[in-house]
Amino acid sequence: MPVPLETLFDESQQQYEPIRTRTRAQVASWVWATGPLPPVLPLWFERTRLKPGKVMDGEPSACKNVYAYGFSADHALLVKEQYTGIEGQCYEEFYVYTADSCEGWRFSNFASKELVNVTRRTDSAENATRFETYTAISRSEEFYTRIGGRVTEIRVRQQEHGKDWIETVFTATYDTYGELQALAKRYANGKTEDVVRKPAATYSEKDLRRLILTRLPKTVIDLIAGAKIGDAAYCVVLAYGPDDVGPILPPILGVGLEKERVAFRASHGERVKDLLWNPAEFNNYDTPALALTEPELIRACDDYRAMLAQRSASQDARKLLCEVAAQLAAMDWTGRLNVTADFAVFAVDFEGTDLKKNLTASVAAPLRKLFV
Repeated sequence: MPVPLETLFDESQQQYEPIRTRTRAQVASWVWATGPLPPVLPLWFERTRLKPGKVMDGEPSACKNVYAYGFSADHALLVKEQYTGIEGQCYEEFYVYTADSCEGWRFSNFASKELVNVTRRTDSAENATRFETYTAISRSEEFYTRIGGRVTEIRVRQQEHGKDWIETVFTATYDTYGELQALAKRYANGKTEDVVRKPAATYSEKDLRRLILTRLPKTVIDLIAGAKIGDAAYCVVLAYGPDDVGPILPPILGVGLEKERVAFRASHGERVKDLLWNPAEFNNYDTPALALTEPELIRACDDYRAMLAQRSASQDARKLLCEVAAQLAAMDWTGRLNVTADFAVFAVDFEGTDLKKNLTASVAAPLRKLFV
């Protein structure tokens, strides 16, 4: 049972150095940005009307008005530093994780490093369901309701110590492709305000392509990470097949394991290349754990394919899959999938007809020889 936040706040006074030392010791990598980066609290950028920052190319020469993020080897956020306009002066936040929660400490930007607040995020099924903050003068809570994986309601309760709670409710609605359409805010006095209100969207072929190219790589990597494949993998394959429209979107996912590659080589000798690229030979292919089932993404893919069919441009879907493969190949898979040194990601049709040109799009030249 976690201790109450007020107890954690009291016990953490004058604990800046120990908390900082033990947390930073676990940092494996740093990312610098011009402003706050996601993930943050659900719909936080929309609620605050702030814009996310942009990742910088390494540490800046002057640490002013920038953010630094320290991550563990498995990509968990451990440290956040928010630098002010005075060079070298920053607020610091440190995070510790348990099986179903994340506790945080925020310290001031002054040399004395007073404790500003403590926080606790409670998770359920890999989604935050509650977020609490406690300071010397107030406390707040947020509760999240989700439908189909998307936040539809946020209840925010705030209280100055010794006074009544004040509740604000945010209600979110989404369009047919799962993009935020509106975010309404209801105050404690019953008054409402539109924080976000977008006109009904008409999606062009270009819009749908951009949406798929943004969402599909993240969905794929999340599915593979969630499948918890322990063995080393030499490839991830985005498989598709011709239908009456063109290449199938979304693709069928396959993960080729190194132990399978060893077995292929032992049993097929010179014919091994006929198997290495073929996901139908993989144990981890077209399985429930790797199934792309997000309805809004599937709808976007279906509508995009229909638009391509109108101008007989099915090859554009193949090119899109190759771009997705290239994005996935460039990602850091640490903590998500154990990969070999020659790991590759590529798209392939069921017959392998497009294999050579697809490999060119996402696999470095020396590695292509492994498959063709």
